[in-house]
Amino acid sequence: MRFEQFLIRNAAANGAKTALVTDRRRLGYAELDDLSTRLAAALAENGVKRNDRVLVFMDNCWEAAAAIFAILKAGATFSPINASTKADKLAYIVADCEAAAILTQAKLMPVVAEALALAPGHAPFVASTAAPGGRIPDGAASFEECLTAAPAPRPPRRHRRRPRHADLYLRLDRPSQGRDDDASQYRCGLGSRSPPISATRLTTSS
Repeated sequence: MRFEQFLIRNAAANGAKTALVTDRRRLGYAELDDLSTRLAAALAENGVKRNDRVLVFMDNCWEAAAAIFAILKAGATFSPINASTKADKLAYIVADCEAAAILTQAKLMPVVAEALALAPGHAPFVASTAAPGGRIPDGAASFEECLTAAPAPRPPRRHRRRPRHADLYLRLDRPSQGRDDDASQYRCGLGSRSPPISATRLTTSS
């Protein structure tokens, strides 16, 4: 079963239960599923195709979790990038993986803009959260508006035997201090010896 299917199934079975908690927002399974589905549609509308690479250049936040599930739903591959990454290294990543899109935050847009200037010939779709006051950074689409895109119809569900127990977790860890690591500190996993799926949670840690 694909990773995002666990979210879809939990949304259908336990939509009102809490899936993710951050210091700014609490999301239930149904809401997280809906937001990520709409974001997936926005990515597709802006040229993201199956197997494309999409960079998630964000701090640990609920938007990052929604972005990861959206990218998977779009059939693309997510590449979480450490928020402390400098423009020259981000430019290298953009060019090396031929990123089709970058999902980021307003405070990180100066780094994104500089990186794209250092990677001529690459023009990925960029969506950013709003800056204080609601302003969208130049050169980016509104991440918030992407979350309101009309969702694409889901394909017919194929019935498969569910595993007896399954746990879905997405842990967003703060990068280690003093560590020059452009790779993501995100850890994703599926546990086989865990509570029934109805009791699973998506959590973030500070």
